Amino acid sequence: MKKLECRNENGRFVRIHGSASGLYDGCRLVYGGLRTLMSLSFARERCLCCNRTCAGNPLCAGCLESRLGRFEVDFSRRCTVCGRELLSESGTCMKCRSENGFSHLDRVFPLFPYRLWIKRLIYQWKVGNRRSLSPVFADVMDAGLKRLSESEGPFVLVPVPPRPGKIRRKGWDQMDEVCRILGKCRGYPVLRLLRRFSVSQQKKLDRAGRLGARKSSYGRSADFSSELESWSQRFRGKKGFVPETAVIMDDVITTGATVDSCAEILRGMGISRVIALSLVIVD
Repeated sequence: MKKLECRNENGRFVRIHGSASGLYDGCRLVYGGLRTLMSLSFARERCLCCNRTCAGNPLCAGCLESRLGRFEVDFSRRCTVCGRELLSESGTCMKCRSENGFSHLDRVFPLFPYRLWIKRLIYQWKVGNRRSLSPVFADVMDAGLKRLSESEGPFVLVPVPPRPGKIRRKGWDQMDEVCRILGKCRGYPVLRLLRRFSVSQQKKLDRAGRLGARKSSYGRSADFSSELESWSQRFRGKKGFVPETAVIMDDVITTGATVDSCAEILRGMGISRVIALSLVIVD
């Protein structure tokens, strides 16, 4: 019988048996269908990439397929430290040879370079509050997680926490929403083990500022122990275990200071292997 581990509305793990798991697999199809019907009835949207008319989605079917549906990651052409695309280098990029900002991470796995069309989409998502892009990016990160699972063992997802008060002010956070979709619709175990203390925006700091602030910017969440106990009880049958591998989920990696600081905290909890997965990385 098919089983699916996911979270309920209270954040607790539940196990769905049999055909009920299909409800979670089809939740995005229902959502997309409703958006399409409303768009056909009341409005005509434009694709954020090519500006063609599309019904009920932020991207047209052609751009979804060509830009996001068939991305391939050639690891032989990626830096073994930061995951950036290599130009003429071999093994390690020039930036990581001069300054390695990933001392606590075992692997960094960015899906796209931060340029051209993906840069516009990220801007619309983060600054323009286009929440309709969240399911799109969740699908993309799901594909990246499946690629990771080919070489990694079981892992848990740990989202980079938002600034204090952001969800209260704006009503949502990008990576929190993506991880909720991945947890509820794809069955990934999501543990919110981290907390952010700093209210300043990291994008306004240079590399030296980010490195200097990272020690005081992040820490363990208030209920990290209960999160770990719940995971241990569900997946190991008793308390006292911690996940062997955690995947830090972030949208944009700039200097690497944020994900590396989060990795250091997770290692302090006893997690032995930490990987960072991001939508994009800045060149």
